[in-house]
Amino acid sequence: MTLSATSATHGESGDARSPVRKQFVDRVFDGVDPFASYAASETVSKSLTDALPEGWGSDHPYFRDYIELIRPRRIVEIGTWLGGSAVHMGRLLRAAGLNDSCIICVDTWLGSSEHFLNAPERRTLKLTNGRATFYDDFMRNVVRHGLNDLIVPFSITSVAAAEVFREIEFAPDLIYVDGDHTSRGFRADLELYWDILRPGGVLIGDDFDWQEIHMNVLEFAFLQKVEFKAFDNKFAMRKPT
Repeated sequence: MTLSATSATHGESGDARSPVRKQFVDRVFDGVDPFASYAASETVSKSLTDALPEGWGSDHPYFRDYIELIRPRRIVEIGTWLGGSAVHMGRLLRAAGLNDSCIICVDTWLGSSEHFLNAPERRTLKLTNGRATFYDDFMRNVVRHGLNDLIVPFSITSVAAAEVFREIEFAPDLIYVDGDHTSRGFRADLELYWDILRPGGVLIGDDFDWQEIHMNVLEFAFLQKVEFKAFDNKFAMRKPT
């Protein structure tokens, strides 16, 4: 079974469970929803207010602008952390009546080189036996906001996730890139996810003020012959149809 792209424009009515989300869960997780048992067990034993702050720059106007413009059914986020931007996009989907949409959150939830090389950031990983454990904080944030019917965690590297999306023909309408901030890692994400973005879709990226990000965006846009815009530390570019 493939999940081929269709028009991103659709009506305001939708199922309680997004059909796009269900297809993805059926294909990738053998039909077992990542939240199926979590909502009933984990949130009972841990306070829903116990999670860390959800993130930063999560309510940038680009999210609202492009969700209202293209009305996406398939959103992929690269680098989710605690779910701040995913929760914000989920709320925007709700407000727009796009309840049949789906947000796939791609993250290992194991931290990055930045975290392990800096003690203050390393503490946010909540290391236990040498392994990060903040995935539960993300899950609680999503459940707390009642968005587990729209959001799906995909705990995998961005490179491996891109291969899955390509293989099952899951063509996102909107992609948000906020993963690897090294020059090589960011460029790999930019190229891989631009390739699977549907024609007419939009790619938004974070940390445009980082030199590694800034220079790669300039070169990539030049080579692809596409325009981009940047505002308040984020950039956005739309794929030609």
